[in-house]
Amino acid sequence: MARQYFEDLVTNESLDAIVAGLDLSPRNNVLSICGSGDQAFAILEKAKEVTLVDSRENQIQYALNRRKMLIEKDFEGFVNPGKAPTDSKDSDCLIEKIEYFSPTRLNKISKKVKNPESLKVKIGNIYSIDLQNEKFDRIYLSNSIGYGSNTLNFDLTDKRLSSIAPSLATDGLIYVTDGMQVLARSRIDGNSRILDHIGLKVNEKLTRKAQKLQFKAKSREYANYWLPVVLEKVENN
Repeated sequence: MARQYFEDLVTNESLDAIVAGLDLSPRNNVLSICGSGDQAFAILEKAKEVTLVDSRENQIQYALNRRKMLIEKDFEGFVNPGKAPTDSKDSDCLIEKIEYFSPTRLNKISKKVKNPESLKVKIGNIYSIDLQNEKFDRIYLSNSIGYGSNTLNFDLTDKRLSSIAPSLATDGLIYVTDGMQVLARSRIDGNSRILDHIGLKVNEKLTRKAQKLQFKAKSREYANYWLPVVLEKVENN
């Protein structure tokens, strides 16, 4: 099975880390990169609603097909819709996902997705799509901050964070997995790392929690590959 399958259809990030890092509650309105959809469905278990965005229409359709599986209680199809083998070099990612989405958890998510307002979809680039001035109190960006750049790129980091920050409510949180892009751009102020030109700061407590869970991931290839960082919206002085 090609690696591309796992990148598009099975997340290689820790779902525990994402859920903990976003510090989710039943009132949260979440904006999320779609990708495989694993992350969004894990988020939806704890949040009120999730808006999925992806520039690839096939990924949106894939997530909607998985939503249909949840409604029909086809849980086996949901956790492994492509019937991927569990003995490939990437199989730890799949096994970890299967373990995360327990029957109890899937039953809870299945009930939530029956409400059409709980999961909305938009096709487009999350940094340029028209969100109609909607505010979100949680945003999940995966590794999209530095996507397309092979090196630390401060201009790209600033551009993307500046474009998404207006959609984040004050005290809201952003979760990224390519955290070095953010940390290298931040300024140390006392015990804080801030991006004051954008109105964001690193939430140190949630970042440590997310990193600890990510580094404990079953997939050793990816456990230390991602560097989660949680950003918090602050009022500019």
